Order: sequence, then C-alpha cells, then structure tokens
Amino acid sequence: MNLHNFDQAATLLERALRAEPKDFGICIQLISCYRENGEYGRIVSLCEASAAETSASARIWPEVRALISDAYARVALQLADQGRKSEAAAFYEKHLRFCDRTAEDLRAASAFFERLGDFERARAIRNERPQPRTETRVTSSPLTISKFRR
Repeated sequence: MNLHNFDQAATLLERALRAEPKDFGICIQLISCYRENGEYGRIVSLCEASAAETSASARIWPEVRALISDAYARVALQLADQGRKSEAAAFYEKHLRFCDRTAEDLRAASAFFERLGDFERARAIRNERPQPRTETRVTSSPLTISKFRR
C-alpha cells in the first residue's frame, strides 16, 4: 500500500482475510485499497459480508464510516444510471445510515430520490434536521447535486 500498488496489496489482503476472517483491521485496509482502485462494489460486498463488524467499526472510526458511506452512495449512483431504481434506493438508504447527514448530505439525498421519482422520500429527507459537519470527510467524493440532474 505504501508503494501505491493497490492491486497487489488487495490480492495479499484478500488472502490474509481468508486466513483471518474475523480480523476487521484487514478489512479496513482492503477497503482502502478498493477505494484507491475505484472498486466501490467490492467495498459494499465486503461490508455486506461483515455487516456487524462494519457497523461497529463505523461507530468507532469516522474515517471508516466516511469510506463506507461514500462506497454505498457511488454504488447507488451506478445502479440508478442503469435504471435499477429499487436497488439504487436501497443502497442509498445504506449510505444514509453511514453518512454524517449534514445539510449537504441531505440535499444530495433529496435530489437523488427525486431523480428516482420517489418524491415522498425526497420530501421526508428535506424535512430532516441536518447535523453539524464533522472534520472527517472523504475528500474525493463526487457526490454533488449537479451529478444527480440530467
């Protein structure tokens, strides 16, 4: 990972995870490799496979929460682009469970659900009270309202 060879690092970490499936530290490193490679679907699959550990780690480490939140949102966007609206909505709901729910997050969520045609969910999100922004954010997140508009 230090040499920025994330493909090789991911291969080695996957092998290490098979040997030590309960070691969530390996999962976190693997999530980082997948993120660097843009493999957000693999992050989501890893999180789904270890849901309890993912939730626990997300509560403890804001950086992990931000990575996971970003991955769910990106997968939801991909699914929406493919016209798979119900799956996209489900993954975006998972994103909302992990995100900070700042005003920016809620605006993006409302726009996303409007794009899907779920105006009731969009309205419910607009009525939520935003949380103050925390310091830990995924800086390369492409999620802006303009991405949701066509």
